[in-house]
Amino acid sequence: MLLPLTLVAAAVLRRGTDPRMQAMGALRFSAGFAKLVLLALPLWELAELVLRGGPENLSASMAVICLLALMMSLAFGWSMLGDVAAGLRGLLGFPIPETPRPGRKRLWLESAVFLGAALPALLLLGGSLEHALAVLKALFASPVPTIAIWFQETRAWSNFHLVTLVAALAVFFGVPRTEDFLREWQPWRAVGCLAGFAAAAAMLWTRFTS
Repeated sequence: MLLPLTLVAAAVLRRGTDPRMQAMGALRFSAGFAKLVLLALPLWELAELVLRGGPENLSASMAVICLLALMMSLAFGWSMLGDVAAGLRGLLGFPIPETPRPGRKRLWLESAVFLGAALPALLLLGGSLEHALAVLKALFASPVPTIAIWFQETRAWSNFHLVTLVAALAVFFGVPRTEDFLREWQPWRAVGCLAGFAAAAAMLWTRFTS
């Protein structure tokens, strides 16, 4: 609903603006919305699922999945804010500022920053410092396997959001930023952004109606 409303507002408030700029804004907005619904929120839910059985029942693999899910959720949440802000600027007819392409070194630096940001998020999800430390401890010293741990691993490994985590890692490390992705205009790239928006809108609709 936000995209049509924003388009109407743009048409009323900024008549005569560059239609290409508005189209680019719509694509950036669509990409940001898709990142939130298809990646950031499901990965946060995956971390919640892993922690639901109690940090004392976490194996090393589950602790890694929890931290990676939080890291990617925060990374795509932050990326979503940039895309939505740039998209709204374009939709309203304002020029979208361009930033230089980040190098591989900056990508690894951002990875370290978001991994560090996952620790406060882990504290928030765990509810206490003791639970957060238990997750970190599981990374280096897995508890003795029990039925509870086996059940927790089975529930996490069978969750479809695990596929989302793999996809998020592939996108984060292998796909250019949205700005760089759309820098060179090609129709299939626009179709990809709009398809992501449509999939996100459908997923959001099923969440509220189911």
